[in-house]
Amino acid sequence: MRSRARMLGRYASFLERFRGRYDLAETYYRGALARDPEDARTRWNYAVFLETVRRRYDEAEKHYRAALRLAPNSAALLGDYADFLEHAAGDVDRAERYYRRALERDPFHPGNLTNYATFLSEVRGEHGRAEALYQRALEVSPLHRNALFKYALFLTDVKRAYADAEALYRVALEAYPGNGAIMANLAGVLFLRGKAAEALALLEEFLEHPALQRPTADAAECWFYLVVHGADDERPAALAALRRLLSAGVRSLGFQLGPHVAIAREQGHPWAEWLGPLAAVLTDEEAPDVLDGWDAWAAVRPDPIH
Repeated sequence: MRSRARMLGRYASFLERFRGRYDLAETYYRGALARDPEDARTRWNYAVFLETVRRRYDEAEKHYRAALRLAPNSAALLGDYADFLEHAAGDVDRAERYYRRALERDPFHPGNLTNYATFLSEVRGEHGRAEALYQRALEVSPLHRNALFKYALFLTDVKRAYADAEALYRVALEAYPGNGAIMANLAGVLFLRGKAAEALALLEEFLEHPALQRPTADAAECWFYLVVHGADDERPAALAALRRLLSAGVRSLGFQLGPHVAIAREQGHPWAEWLGPLAAVLTDEEAPDVLDGWDAWAAVRPDPIH
């Protein structure tokens, strides 16, 4: 009975993660739990599914807590629940308690070290403690994707240590060459370092990659950089591409685009007065109608994205 239930749970996870067949995946998750309600792994996977795919947060919490009753010492599960409490439930104090519990169970778990570091930096403003945890995560696992990416982002946005961030993004890109976020952020930090020619050459290459030809936040970031830093004759096409993505609902939440806008203003960008509002639309801090008076914006009518 238990082995059959475990097999159903694994198949549900496969359908979710590799086939995108969410309705069928949920049917199998439910079937697995009906056969064996005490399977912590299936409870856990179903909780993540309910959180990230269905966004049924009350149900997700119920299954997280059931999984924790069955596996109270799982550092990975404790860390996932902490992440849920932070981002889905918005309960940062409980989230911190669970991040700490997770690291008590396993002080060397690179994912939990990274997530708690990000929490300390972004929620508590404790940047020194955050950096120490990022560094510990990379000592434990030097090629951990999230640790490389999040620490590089921290170095860029918090410390303005652009050379160090560039070095980390290059390591990350070599290890994960198809990652759109790493490609976009490497280009961005090169612009901030004054390496515009190299950044533009990389963007031309990156935007041919399938990962950046989909309507994603990372693709929008790349087109924004071309609007801000690209050649005069290439900007209208870049603005048109960015407007299509924005019209499709793509947003880049939390991105720190102010330094790029500042560079453009210093260099006398012809659209300087509109780049700040454009960045605010991209990061979902302003509605698109804030751009209504911009002639260049009006000139690039979007075609639908299929």
